[in-house]
Amino acid sequence: MKKFADLKFGPNGAFDPERPGPYRESPRVKARVERYSVEFIELMGESRSTSTTPSAVSPATVPSFYMRAYAQAQHCEMEFYDRFFGDDFYLDTHVNHMATWHGAK
Repeated sequence: MKKFADLKFGPNGAFDPERPGPYRESPRVKARVERYSVEFIELMGESRSTSTTPSAVSPATVPSFYMRAYAQAQHCEMEFYDRFFGDDFYLDTHVNHMATWHGAK
């Protein structure tokens, strides 16, 4: 699973700040995406090995191992994040989104 993590966060990976991206400030956004811990990478490996053993049973229409990681980009409810996670949990672009994109004050 380290190879999977490297594809996301390693050189030229999806979240490598040096690689171009869709955000107005892609390097800054990508640099703030939390990297996988060693423990999480080991957990992914365990989950995958458990779900792909011959004894694992799953419907043919649903992948037995499906994991997505993404950076959240939407209209955030700041009060919720301030209350449960702290005001450093989101980017300045989230704080300024409504004014920047929708003309709100």
